[in-house]
Amino acid sequence: LAHLAPEIVGATYTSEDESGDAHAFTRQLAERCEENGVRFCYGTRVQRLHVNDRGMTGVEYNDATGAYQLATADAYVLALGSYSRAMAKQAGLSLAVYPVKGYSASLSILDPERAPMVSLTDDAYKMVFTRLGSSLRVAGTAEFNGYDTSLNRVRCEALVERTMQVFPGVSRPELATYWTGLRPATPGNLPYIGRSKVPGLYLNTGHGTLGWTHGCGSGLAIADIISGRLQAGTRLKIGELASRYDVSQMPVREALQRLHGEGLVTLTPNHGASVRTFDEKFIADLYELRAELGAVVYRDLFSTLTPQVIEELEFIQRRYDKAAVTKDFEQCQIENV
Repeated sequence: LAHLAPEIVGATYTSEDESGDAHAFTRQLAERCEENGVRFCYGTRVQRLHVNDRGMTGVEYNDATGAYQLATADAYVLALGSYSRAMAKQAGLSLAVYPVKGYSASLSILDPERAPMVSLTDDAYKMVFTRLGSSLRVAGTAEFNGYDTSLNRVRCEALVERTMQVFPGVSRPELATYWTGLRPATPGNLPYIGRSKVPGLYLNTGHGTLGWTHGCGSGLAIADIISGRLQAGTRLKIGELASRYDVSQMPVREALQRLHGEGLVTLTPNHGASVRTFDEKFIADLYELRAELGAVVYRDLFSTLTPQVIEELEFIQRRYDKAAVTKDFEQCQIENV
């Protein structure tokens, strides 16, 4: 980077920062999982979530031959990346997950002396350069274009042009191969991990640009949640949680504070944090508060209803009643959202 010295005003070095080949990692991970009894269904397409008033009842999909199948399980995890939002709607869930298209270019390294040895981030251009064996991987840009996954040639060439500026002679533009994919972004940049309001359905989606970074930790967290590892009343020790999920203690502290605000964790002076116990008094207080708030909301709502809105609500109610008579509970849930 000596030739860029006049343009560089500073940098941050992180000794523990790592990079790797996500494709190779996931393939080898799948092989390890299969050795331990996991069955992967490739060439399939999920068509529909089956939900009734008691929760999830199954997942309808097309197998590799195109035939319709229904899979049933004790628990279901929705982890469809950018496509999670559309599938979640079938279960009456509204997820703020949106597709943001990113690009990458891979170039064969012709001169190893001109290629970086560590992962570098060009903050001004929002690009990342990573050396993967004999290739240089360059990733960046964010494009809001729905679910379109076609390559934008201008964006692709911009990646390579900047790479040649930063690392002249490392490769040749005509050697570049391109890839694009959708990042499942959320407005607050926080993923959905945990139980949904539909019994039996869990969420593990919305990781944005950090899918691989968060992948193993999210998998461990969702496994702990489904298995009920942390029962009500369990003491939550920050050091143990940080060690288990391989993170520093700061995000654990922030997470516990947030869970405390949501009423899921109790913080006691000189004792620390623990999983809240939902006893009879807590539930009674919750319903009493809900009844009081409901009365206020309904009073203000009814004063603003127009004849058109009332007519629409009555139409929805008739559809709900019809679905209830025929015991179409999935339709009941849709009408009740």
